[in-house]
Amino acid sequence: METISNPKDYSHLLEYDFNQTISSLHVEMIEVISATEDSSNKKGKTISFTIDNRDLKTKSLAQLLIENDVILDTPEYREAVDKKLNDRVHGVISNQVRLYKDGVAIHNALVDLNVKDKRQWGTDENNGKINDKKFRIQGINDRHGSMEVSSNLESCEEYLNNFGGDKGFELRFDNPSNYTRIGSEWGYVYSDGMAKGGHYDLVIRFNLECYGTHLPKSEAHNRERNSVMIPRPKLNYLYLQNDMQIGRVSLLRAVEVKNEWVSSKQKYMTRFKCQHSAVQREYRQVNLNTFICYCRDKTRDNIVDYHHKARKSQQFITMKDKLVEMYPEAEVFKKEGYKNDLNHNFYSYWGRYGKDVVKVKFENGNYIYYSKGDMESGKLNMMGLYEKDKFVETKESIYERVTGMSYESNHKTEEKC
Repeated sequence: METISNPKDYSHLLEYDFNQTISSLHVEMIEVISATEDSSNKKGKTISFTIDNRDLKTKSLAQLLIENDVILDTPEYREAVDKKLNDRVHGVISNQVRLYKDGVAIHNALVDLNVKDKRQWGTDENNGKINDKKFRIQGINDRHGSMEVSSNLESCEEYLNNFGGDKGFELRFDNPSNYTRIGSEWGYVYSDGMAKGGHYDLVIRFNLECYGTHLPKSEAHNRERNSVMIPRPKLNYLYLQNDMQIGRVSLLRAVEVKNEWVSSKQKYMTRFKCQHSAVQREYRQVNLNTFICYCRDKTRDNIVDYHHKARKSQQFITMKDKLVEMYPEAEVFKKEGYKNDLNHNFYSYWGRYGKDVVKVKFENGNYIYYSKGDMESGKLNMMGLYEKDKFVETKESIYERVTGMSYESNHKTEEKC
């Protein structure tokens, strides 16, 4: 990893007016009806149409809506529509630029960071620089070398029109309303708004064409910068999951970058507040050094867990093969078993729910349950048996066996007259 010393500047994008860069435009006019809260008839008809593509890129959004009888022609509405479009697009740009700047700050901080695990239960195995080849955990380098952090900050730009999604950018203009009494009940009463010809909520969806020479261009920017490219940064910490596949923690989501005034140094300093919950189920903030320690713990714990599961799996296979050898005529398979399945129980820890068992099923219908958990530990523990033809003694048969007398003859009840 190397320091990004010259991050790109995107401030010029916020100077653009995007009203004449629309490549497609779809309008929905949803009629709204004054009604009480409990009324089911609050929405009327919906008018949906696409505006002819020939007029696009030569007129503003407000002008297109006015000419197609969508909104009323007033200076107030013209300004509101055009401003909302630019605010929507500029908001996307500002958010992506903020993520890029945060990504660069986090990246550079990680380059300079020499991790030291100072926690009470910490380990020296967590110490060392990011991507330092001295940092070795058994198994991790088989997957992705010594790489811990991956990013696309050097080349993360995409065309702005890609950020609108499948349906494009969306603007909503709700018809103004008042919450007031309608007869004896309360409800919404709609007044006249910008929609022409009635009371309508407007949904405007549009796509942008931001790679042509029609974009505004000042003397400070060359022709190539007319193509509006904005960053879509990615900065991930890589770790090994339980199955030894590579997992990713988004550092742009997990790390909050703040510029805070430090009175002792009389200047603003960049602070990194990391959400511990991105790695473990604890909702608290830690510094960047401690956060990387937790990330490295996650990889190490997953490697230990993977080897433990592999060992248990191998021992289970060995014990299952032994059962097959012991009962060559029987069917041996895993299932969920219950205490009530058995009529000879030898197990004391069934609990409230069933247990994972290995069933040895014989041709005559009898079967045996073995504990799957004990088999994973290399033991054969018989939990119980089911005997299909088991003789179940009744109260009468036990009496006759003990006394030698008939229960019925000695316990007759006289019939009442």
